[in-house]
This record gives sequence, C-alpha cells and structure tokens, in this order.
Amino acid sequence: MTQFKDHFSRQSKLYSQYRPNYPDALFSFLANLAPKNENAWDCATGNGQAAISLVPYFEKIIATDASENQLAHAEKHPQIEYRVMSAEKTNLPDQCIDLITVAQAIHWFNFPKFFREANRVLKPDGILAVWTYNLPRISAQADRLLLDFYTGEINKYWPAERLHIEKDYQDIPFPYKQLEVPEFKMETKWTVKEIVGFLYTWSAVNKFIETTGNDPVSSFKTDFEKLFPDSKKKILISWPMTFLVGRK
Repeated sequence: MTQFKDHFSRQSKLYSQYRPNYPDALFSFLANLAPKNENAWDCATGNGQAAISLVPYFEKIIATDASENQLAHAEKHPQIEYRVMSAEKTNLPDQCIDLITVAQAIHWFNFPKFFREANRVLKPDGILAVWTYNLPRISAQADRLLLDFYTGEINKYWPAERLHIEKDYQDIPFPYKQLEVPEFKMETKWTVKEIVGFLYTWSAVNKFIETTGNDPVSSFKTDFEKLFPDSKKKILISWPMTFLVGRK
C-alpha cells in the first residue's frame, strides 16, 4: 500500500462523533449526473459519512480508506463494502465505477497517481466529485473567535496540505472539464460541547497537544462560553462547500 500521512486515526472515534453531515440533496444531484446508479466508490471514506449517504442512490458502494482505525468506526450497511486501500492504487476493475466521491480528503493525495487511478476505474461518462469545506459560520463574534483560534498558536501545526483547503481546491490540477454545481452547504445545530468536540478532531489541535502537552482548546472554550452561556442551547452552524465535479 502507498504510504500516507495519517493525521486522523488517533482521533477516529471523535471524528465519527463530531463531524457535520453532508446534505442529502448533494447525493441526489450526483446520482442524477452518473451514467448509471450501479457502483460508487467513496475514496478516503474516513468514518463513512459520504458512503452512508450514497446508499439510497447506488446499488453498491465501495468505501476505501488507508486507515484501518477510521474504518473500524464507520457505520456498517449491507450495500457498503469497506476496504483498507490507498487512493492511488486499488484492486478495483477497469471501468467499473459510475461515481467517485472524495469528501474533504483529496488534499492528502498524490494528485497525478490518484487521477490516473480514477480515470482507470471510471466508466465512460463516469463522474468524479470532489469537495471541501473550511471554517464554520455561526455569528460575527463566534466566527472571529474561530478564525483567531485557527490562525493562532495552533497555526504552525497545520500540515502543508491544508493550504489546498484555504484555496478552495482551486490550485488542484483537476483533469476533467468542471460541471456546474448548485450551492450546497452543511448545516447542523450543536451545543457548545459539540462545537468543542469538533475542534478536537482538527489535526493541528492534536499535533499541538502531542508536541507541547498543552490543550489549546480550553481557552477557546472559556471565551466561547461567554458568547453562549447556556450549555444546553443548540447553536445553528453552517459550512459552505466548494466542489470540483467533472465527467470522464
């Protein structure tokens, strides 16, 4: 298997608890683009968030990830086959896939190798759909706190690949002519505890804790609770999404 940079296995359980869900309308849209609705490949599936959402639309979903620990926390379903496999080299047959999805993960890949593999396994007219999201939107004051936290003492602990997200994936050499995609965003309602849990899934936070022995989230939590003192209140949060979608 190709070596990969594993920034998430340690916090796999948190990742399965404190990551937002993608909108169902996105998967309906992608299913309508696909030449058939037989086989989908969710690449770098993590805890299977996108794979589960593909179930109503495809007969079979192959969900792969290089992290066995991530897959151990993925939601199981009879239509989903989870495989420990790198993005750049799979055992999938040629031209077997109608839709490939890569959710918040392609920035970790070797782009030329992955795109060659994607082109190999996609059926004629098959769809490659890649997306990302950056910082959540809550309110003007909360957004400022989040931005200050993101760019503060943890900033130097972000992997270099994070820059692709900050550039909305516009610097990724996508191989197909891009299709027009409607505006999609993720929305959820979380308590302060859940928002703090989300921060603990960040790779930079975990690297900071591992390196320094200090918890950078605690001071953020104190400031955030001043804005939202009711610990039981559900706070509306949204994440705008950016897409690279093309047809083979």
